[in-house]
Amino acid sequence: MVKNETIDSAFVVIDYDLHHSDLKHDKDKANKCCIYHATRGKIKSKDYYQYSLKKLSRSQISSILKENSSLSKKDIQQRHKNFLIEYPTGELTDDEFVGELQKLYKEYVVSVDALSKQHDKILFLFDMFSGNSSNYYDYLFATNDKDRSGTIGFSELMSVVALTSIGNADNVEKRLSLIFQIIDRNEKNGINFQQLVKFIEVFTALVKGEAAVNTANIKVIVKRMFKMFKKNAEDEQLSKEEFMNCCTQKYKEIGCAFLPDIPVNIPANSKWTQNGVTIAGGHGGGYATNQLHWPYGLFIDDDQTVVIADYGNDRIMQWKNGNTTNGQVVAGGKGQGDGLHQLDRPTDVLIDKETDSLIICDQRNERVVRWSRRSGTTQGEILIDNIKCDGVAMDEQRYLYVSDWEKHEVRRYQLGEKNGTLVAGGNGRGDELNQLNWPTYLFVDRDHSVYVSDKRNHRVMKWVEGAKEGIVVAGGQGAGNALAQLGSHSGVFVDTLGTLYVADEGNHRVMRWTQEDKKQGTVVVGGNGRGAGANQFVFPVGLSFDRECNLYVVDAGNARVQRFSIK
Repeated sequence: MVKNETIDSAFVVIDYDLHHSDLKHDKDKANKCCIYHATRGKIKSKDYYQYSLKKLSRSQISSILKENSSLSKKDIQQRHKNFLIEYPTGELTDDEFVGELQKLYKEYVVSVDALSKQHDKILFLFDMFSGNSSNYYDYLFATNDKDRSGTIGFSELMSVVALTSIGNADNVEKRLSLIFQIIDRNEKNGINFQQLVKFIEVFTALVKGEAAVNTANIKVIVKRMFKMFKKNAEDEQLSKEEFMNCCTQKYKEIGCAFLPDIPVNIPANSKWTQNGVTIAGGHGGGYATNQLHWPYGLFIDDDQTVVIADYGNDRIMQWKNGNTTNGQVVAGGKGQGDGLHQLDRPTDVLIDKETDSLIICDQRNERVVRWSRRSGTTQGEILIDNIKCDGVAMDEQRYLYVSDWEKHEVRRYQLGEKNGTLVAGGNGRGDELNQLNWPTYLFVDRDHSVYVSDKRNHRVMKWVEGAKEGIVVAGGQGAGNALAQLGSHSGVFVDTLGTLYVADEGNHRVMRWTQEDKKQGTVVVGGNGRGAGANQFVFPVGLSFDRECNLYVVDAGNARVQRFSIK
């Protein structure tokens, strides 16, 4: 350090990190380049390039805070300190960059509790170990090496973290804005057809594997984006506003291509076609692969694959999007029994994307089991036993929620745990606010509030995390078919606005309750009497939505799954 040094000659002020175009290839820049800190013509201090890499400026901290809303200044400084311990030069090579991403990902998977306690909630949405991700790493490195120095500094690394921070998970617009900046790495304020196609290709390869990349389909989708604004995909660009509009308003599947964890955000007062289309079953009750027999719960994957608990056939069926002819047995189907290769009246199913496995409520075997989705799987493993389960759900931290119809309670389990934590009911059968009567299907929102289909009380209850009693959010007026009532009901779904959707099984309809009107609901589809028509149901049980907000309903009595397209 030099204090009160005076110089007469002029000097050039270079940015704090000194990644100047004339200097980036100079191997001796660490010793040659100097930063002077002057006040009123007096040089108060100076330091060299290498030192600048090891100290965060106020502007750098401010920029990181702006991008990473989940982090505090203290969090950033601690993370930077740890970064320098491992990388003393303050810079990452491409191989080190890959290692840092993988390390962060592993930290999240192994110790999500520890991370959340440190307020460093980093959720990498990209499965770093799925498919060949090298192309994505190269792309991500190149687009985040903003100064083209061939290395990644701490601030640049934190820009990558900002794309995947849980703190920004609910701010879809902010994260899409950051993605636009990455694609538009030359800062031309626009992205062209090839840039969009390339990004989706490498992203798909990372998340779903190389085999899932269908360039022809990707080009069709991207052309739709350009067509929306009457632009020529060959030689025109999309602006940031146009890109954001496509991803959040018009074509939600595009938004999901960039951010696969975007929650289903169904616009208020949405309407659906009243005649459903059969996408699974519909050939009468039976055991063939084009049939179902009293199907119950279902789960919709991001690619619109439908997984169904085929209760009457003791199996789990999967229907791929676009193939409505035949399904595929993905668990059970070996006759009714308690072997690990068998199921006995499964009532609900979900996909654990982290392990690419099915988690199944195997009701009559009084257990919750897990089956891998990988080809060749012939049996499952027991996660929880001695439980009269009916419904299962999972939150974003991979805690499992299971309803127990005999104990009239819902418990939350960390995977591998046997006893769980009580989160709803548990005070015997009854209709008080701290009681349940035959809880069935569940939904867990981002605040970890649990919505419980309280079947024999003809109501849906919301239990806020840590609460000793629930809140009635639908029904609770006795069994009936008035708009304020529910019959014997089943599936529940809650969107990001807090709007509740209920499969009103006994009344052969699907109901919606909004935050503004909790006294009564409205009929969304069905309600046209019991029947096999396209606008009718016979005991609707499970329901869910895909990324495009289309509604899927398990029509148990008609042995089919119906899809109702959003208008």
